[in-house]
Amino acid sequence: MKSYKPLGARIILERPVVQERIEKGIIIPEETAEHTVDGYWLDCLVTGPDCVNVQVGDKVFLPRFSGHDIVHDGQDCLITKEDDVDAILVD
Repeated sequence: MKSYKPLGARIILERPVVQERIEKGIIIPEETAEHTVDGYWLDCLVTGPDCVNVQVGDKVFLPRFSGHDIVHDGQDCLITKEDDVDAILVD
């Protein structure tokens, strides 16, 4: 398993996979669990040393088609710049 440490103001986001079943039992994997037409709500797993606003554990909104796919610690993830994040979910 490869583990990554992002440089600068980059973050690694978890990309959960949801499986959708149709009538005949065929499983169609969805891209991500919580998506809207405009983007995705994803959990932050790792932050680079220059990140100011996003912290590990934050749920962030990332526009569609942002970031790059990687496999981090055996799970599908995205790596992107902190500036690409549009919002942080506040409880």
